Amino acid sequence: MKAITRDFMMCCRRNQRRKFELSCLLLCTVTVAVSCTQSQAIPNWKDLVRSGRIEMQKGAYSEAKRFLSQGLKEATDKRVDGILLAPIYLDLSEVNQELSDAEGARAAVDAAIASAKTGGDNSEQLIPLYKQSARLFYRKKDFSNSQIAAQEALRLERECCDPKSEKLLDGLNLCISAACAQDRCADTGPLLLEQLEIRREHFGPNHPHVAVSLCLLGELAEKKGRWKEAERRYEEALAIRRKTEPALVTQTEKNLTRVRAHLERKSG
Repeated sequence: MKAITRDFMMCCRRNQRRKFELSCLLLCTVTVAVSCTQSQAIPNWKDLVRSGRIEMQKGAYSEAKRFLSQGLKEATDKRVDGILLAPIYLDLSEVNQELSDAEGARAAVDAAIASAKTGGDNSEQLIPLYKQSARLFYRKKDFSNSQIAAQEALRLERECCDPKSEKLLDGLNLCISAACAQDRCADTGPLLLEQLEIRREHFGPNHPHVAVSLCLLGELAEKKGRWKEAERRYEEALAIRRKTEPALVTQTEKNLTRVRAHLERKSG
């Protein structure tokens, strides 16, 4: 009888140990499964940004904004280097612009500039950020700040680019536009001359863009009373437009006629 009782007790202990082992195994399995599910549910900040950029390309700007904002939050929480965050903020600024969210676009580009400056005030990464800033200020008719941002972009481009580089044209155009919007076209002479030389260098002497620069220089000379110079600029522009842009010939001829009439009155 004692032997039977002993065997029964040993059997019970083995069953209890088996149940305990099975419970532990089940608990571990559940823990691993939950851990995997959680890791899959929280994408990496790079994946979120990548998804946002894909949505941008598709024109799904609301979804792009959601992904980019989430990606930036995750990256900021992880203390990612600001230099890496700057282009993401720029993307977010452009998305907000597409969504007609002017304040959001402004805030994002300011954050982009602050992030990029962690790499120094003269970082090349700042160039597209200052250009975006200049465009946003211009749209808000804040032409003074638009010009300041454009000048910063142009300054940095001049430090890193060849003096005749085509890359300078965008910054020059932004500076000229902002100055003229403030009725300060008279200050743009050196910029227009630089623009003309770069356009001649890269597009050739008879390109329509060269004619535009010549006409702008003609208008500037006319406003300053330099009539012979204005006549020469308009003549050069007219010669190009007769070859390339017949639709603009009439207006250029009118400009030239007006200047020549003044010269005739002056000589008479």
